Amino acid sequence: MPKQYPQELKDRAVRLVLGHRDDYGSKTETIRVISERLNISHESLRLKSALSLFARELDPGHAIADPLDPDSF
Repeated sequence: MPKQYPQELKDRAVRLVLGHRDDYGSKTETIRVISERLNISHESLRLKSALSLFARELDPGHAIADPLDPDSF
């Protein structure tokens, strides 16, 4: 059975990935480091990050929370 992570942890992880993506050699490395530090699945964080970026590109003014803006949650 898949492990369920609290929404706050997932949101924080995505903000960290998006905020630190230029600090590492690749997006994969960024996700690997952050997922290890937060003790969450690499694949879960990869999918959540990809969905967040896709939603922002699809409609920058959409109503879902912006992971880079903590006030939007």
